[in-house]
Amino acid sequence: MDTPSSRVLVEAAFAAGSADPVDAAESVLSILRPAIGDEASSLMMWDESTHTHIAIAASGYDDETLKTLGDAYAGSLAHASLRRSGRATRISDMPKDYLDSEIYFRVAGSAGFGDGMSVFLFSAHHEYVGMLHMSAAAPNTFGDESAELINNLRPIVSHLCNAVAPRHVILAAPSSMRASLMDDAGRVWEIEDCEPSRVAESDGFASVLEGFLRSRLSSTQGVWPVGNDWVSVDLTRAHHPFDRTRSAAMVRERPTDQLLGLSPRELDILHGMAMGHSNQQIAEDRWISPRTVTTHVEHILEKMDQRSRAGAVSAASRLGLLRLDGTAS
Repeated sequence: MDTPSSRVLVEAAFAAGSADPVDAAESVLSILRPAIGDEASSLMMWDESTHTHIAIAASGYDDETLKTLGDAYAGSLAHASLRRSGRATRISDMPKDYLDSEIYFRVAGSAGFGDGMSVFLFSAHHEYVGMLHMSAAAPNTFGDESAELINNLRPIVSHLCNAVAPRHVILAAPSSMRASLMDDAGRVWEIEDCEPSRVAESDGFASVLEGFLRSRLSSTQGVWPVGNDWVSVDLTRAHHPFDRTRSAAMVRERPTDQLLGLSPRELDILHGMAMGHSNQQIAEDRWISPRTVTTHVEHILEKMDQRSRAGAVSAASRLGLLRLDGTAS
């Protein structure tokens, strides 16, 4: 029998066949709106690699509410009730004390929504892949037919979450290099056939990458400390795996012993030289003697085949041997 609900499911299934799952998710939410009567909706994907929820399609929510509907909601008692239910759950289906909870105020009350409906999403292999949220201004907007429609829609939107979620990003990187994909929010993904980058997870590097992505550069090269060593790092802009509103870059690293044979200490001294510091200041900053610094500078000039500090710094800049953040250690 051809019913309004069945027609919506057919349209949603057809839209979900789009080559781009993000476009498909946006289309499905648009198809649902006149049938469900929602004024805001979001499809939240669970990214197993970063253990965070990310909205792959959303409409009608402000940024703060949308953020709360992800990880904050997942850590609430409402999320536990949703898991136990296994079906589309409305505000009227929740325990009475839910209306007094902080999560209700954050996702509904403060935003002016009188009704809401959410459902857990699972893959064909019963793996958790995300949530679908819908909200409306008027209480009791979502009736039994709306809830049943969302229940029947679950396989379609679950498939979209599973299609978008990156497990291993496929990008070109030599297998001899460590490499990861990193976005401007600091999230990191593995790249197929490569050991993960240690740099991407190191302290302070997220701000370096954010600065690079704000620049007009398509790529850059430099060095970065990892533990007691330094590594050579290439940053190259890349397409974000699922969120077109964010920026991302491939982070590739290799040992610095492949570049002119400079030791970790010599790279550190070279950084001080690039900052315009004297041997005395370099020594004081690193708690070593000026004589030791002088010896390191001599070795740097010899290895780089340069006659002056300025020449060494200029060559280091061309060769990508300067610290990426350009700040003192």
